[in-house]
Amino acid sequence: MHPAIWLLLVVAVTHLAPDVLAELVGATPQEWFYVLTGAEAAVLCWVARDRYVSKSWSAVCWWGVYESGLQTGCGTLYMARPVLPGVYEGVCDRPLGIPMYAISVCIAAVVALVVVRES
Repeated sequence: MHPAIWLLLVVAVTHLAPDVLAELVGATPQEWFYVLTGAEAAVLCWVARDRYVSKSWSAVCWWGVYESGLQTGCGTLYMARPVLPGVYEGVCDRPLGIPMYAISVCIAAVVALVVVRES
């Protein structure tokens, strides 16, 4: 399927479906919007990853896919079993039992290093 079709679908679902999903599946429209904007950003980064041929562009796009995927996955976990994160914790940390927030900070530092070295 053409990448533009994926993007069209995810943008449409993100902005038109939260109320319907809340009514059909449960949770709040705001929770669905949070989860779906993560999916939207992941697809956008995935589509954009091949637009320029550079290590830094690719690194930033793949990091965007990763972070946005976490938002979608962990947001879904939160809807199933709400657990508020603590200080310096992300929504993923407690449900997964690993310090995803700290791991993400380390990944961000590596991506920044790739960008700076290539600039």
